[in-house]
Amino acid sequence: MDLGEQFESMIPSFEPLYINLPEIPAETLESQGGYFGSVLRLVQQRSAQSGEFEALLDQVVQHLETMPDAERLRWLELLSYIMALVYHVRDPSEQPKLRKTIESSVRTDPHRQEIHEMGRSMADVLEEKGALKKSRETLLRLLKRRFGNVPAAVSATIRATDDPEQLDEWLDRFATAQTLDDVGIGTPV
Repeated sequence: MDLGEQFESMIPSFEPLYINLPEIPAETLESQGGYFGSVLRLVQQRSAQSGEFEALLDQVVQHLETMPDAERLRWLELLSYIMALVYHVRDPSEQPKLRKTIESSVRTDPHRQEIHEMGRSMADVLEEKGALKKSRETLLRLLKRRFGNVPAAVSATIRATDDPEQLDEWLDRFATAQTLDDVGIGTPV
């Protein structure tokens, strides 16, 4: 830092703490590490057998549930670390079950919703967007094939729809529709 000596008294000094996680007894992590120690215990056992890891995961999440409401942001951070651990370290075939363990271990409904949202990977979001796009394209293609030219307003309504249930309903109606109006696609609101 230029002129660092002039600002030396204002520059924070950090002493990094290095720990040898595999060497620390589980009891020490749990008794002296607080909430973060329990998460470190889970990291320490990241390669454990499936059932053993799941049981420890349940125990750690139950422990985190006892955090005071004032530490809400820290609670979310610690759970996001756990979700990342599950996503990046555990076998993909185990992940849905482990996410359910996390969700079922959390006692309050608002907490469950937050856990559910954390568990959604970017791949899930992209997959949903791709499915919506495919449904829109399929509906437009079928409408054009059966009824010929599709009015611009109807095409715009279909393209603006982000509700997969609405798209499914239109596709279901298409199956028995005699006219384009029977499908029931209005103009965008």
